[in-house]
Amino acid sequence: MRKLIVWLLALPLAALAMSAAIGGATKLRNPSVAEQIWPTPGLTFEQQAETAFASRIGDELTQIDSAYRPEDGALARQAFAKEPSAYYALSLLALDASATGDANRAREMFSILSELDKRQTLANLWQLFDYGNREQLGPMMRSADQLFRSNVQARDRIMPGLADATAIEGAVPAIEAELSDNPPWAWQYWWSLVRKPAAFDNGAELRARAHRLGLETPPGFDRAFLFALAEAGKLDAAQSLAAELGDTEPARLTSGGTLTFDFTESGGLPPFAWDVVSEGEYGGYYDPQLGELGISAMARSGGTVARRLIALAPGSYAMTVQARLTNTGEPPASVTMRCANRARTQFADVALTERNSVGNFTVPGEGCAFGWIEVQAEAVDDAEGYDIAVESIRIAAAS
Repeated sequence: MRKLIVWLLALPLAALAMSAAIGGATKLRNPSVAEQIWPTPGLTFEQQAETAFASRIGDELTQIDSAYRPEDGALARQAFAKEPSAYYALSLLALDASATGDANRAREMFSILSELDKRQTLANLWQLFDYGNREQLGPMMRSADQLFRSNVQARDRIMPGLADATAIEGAVPAIEAELSDNPPWAWQYWWSLVRKPAAFDNGAELRARAHRLGLETPPGFDRAFLFALAEAGKLDAAQSLAAELGDTEPARLTSGGTLTFDFTESGGLPPFAWDVVSEGEYGGYYDPQLGELGISAMARSGGTVARRLIALAPGSYAMTVQARLTNTGEPPASVTMRCANRARTQFADVALTERNSVGNFTVPGEGCAFGWIEVQAEAVDDAEGYDIAVESIRIAAAS
């Protein structure tokens, strides 16, 4: 009995092997007969169609319509006829409808595909672009979310365009709705936004709304984005966002008033608080307990070691910088001021040559509502370099 069972089990395997052998040999002489004996699986046709289409589209994921060819549809029809679960083939058939001008049929087919399998890249891509072209931002963002969750590689190609779309009127609520779930692509989106000045206004509003929802952003993003806003001249947006994120208001120099920095405050968000830079061969430190801003520079090095954005009022002023020089000589360090607008006009430069260094300057009457106050450590030839501790900067109306 045992031998009989083994023999019966072996029959299907023997038939399978024989069919494969006959099919392989017959394909060389009579392909149509071979197809009857050993039919090509539907998934094989799907793989052939996918390979051909992918070779044409490459990394240009935004060119799916122009990459399509009728032969893709022919292979897809053979695949889907034999294998109803060949979803990629169905995607190509939907793309065929789009390519032949039947957009409604394409939408219907891609919609069905998205319900069957949310990981279908081609379906998610086509729907993303279709919704975007029709300015249906909510569905567009849902398609983007499905795409980014299922295809990590697509994020690098599509995310910059999504950041551009932030500038579209009405985009903020649609993007916020997807970010509210803290999707795995959120941090890449935020960093892409830093490089899109046209989207800064909406981006600032989106970041404020995300803050109110308690959503996470990448470490260092808020500082980078606030600086990007300021450097792009979006000073009011930067000021408003800093107040929202960190209860940070800019220091203000008022006409006839006095503004003093004694380096004892802590907290706050740069650029409306002190931003200290360290580049290895030169840099600074901020110590609110000691009440000082330190500057260090090695030989033949230097640059901006600290900066801060302040609100200005037109007028004539005197700046007094109190500093402790830890070595002799006159190190080429200075405190400068320049307008924060596009012109970036510098109007103050006080060299730190003694215990109390004084310089006079005038804030222009127009286009200089905000300005950068910067501590510079210029390149030096002294092989030993130098160290300075700035204890206070005082700006008052000139007498």
